Amino acid sequence: MRIIAAVALLLGSCSLVPQRTLTACADPNNLPFSNKAGQGFENKLAQLIASDLHAKLDYIWWAQRRGYVRNTLNERKCDFWPGVASNVEMVATTRPYYRSTYMFVTRRDANIGGLTLNDPRLKELKIGVQLVGELAPMRVNAIHPGVVEDSPYWSGKNLDKFRSRTPTGRMTEMADVVDAVRFLLENKAVNGIDLRVDGGWMTT
Repeated sequence: MRIIAAVALLLGSCSLVPQRTLTACADPNNLPFSNKAGQGFENKLAQLIASDLHAKLDYIWWAQRRGYVRNTLNERKCDFWPGVASNVEMVATTRPYYRSTYMFVTRRDANIGGLTLNDPRLKELKIGVQLVGELAPMRVNAIHPGVVEDSPYWSGKNLDKFRSRTPTGRMTEMADVVDAVRFLLENKAVNGIDLRVDGGWMTT
């Protein structure tokens, strides 16, 4: 999947008259793109724009994750964001200045190299995403139940090969998953964990 980076501009914020301060929104810890020390290439791009406008450059630091447009440009906290995908519908962008691609990062011992976005192996895999910091103070946890013996999908199928690999000697049941969900809902201190409910199957 190809992404095209561009500069996002807040509609109506640009003026032909040089501004004393031009405020950029940028990720504070996202090298090689940007960081608070100004070492990223998006930092350099922001400085070039400010220089061309004879303006002093200032920053609003915000992690470029879910909700970053809503919480920065839409709140008029900054004038532009120096690197976004060119097809983000919430903003007006410049002409793209570079092209890039998405990559899958996997464990070396997983032996699942060469993944594509339409790879049939994805049906059996779990893909991790970062949500804990973005949704705070809301808690974010995940349950990985594996093969659930009495679920509609697995019910009636021969699961001997899975059972033989499960250290507990029994398959996960729907009641086990329900208990795990109840635990995550009721314990207010649990946050940011991946809870496996599979009898240890993934450890073998």
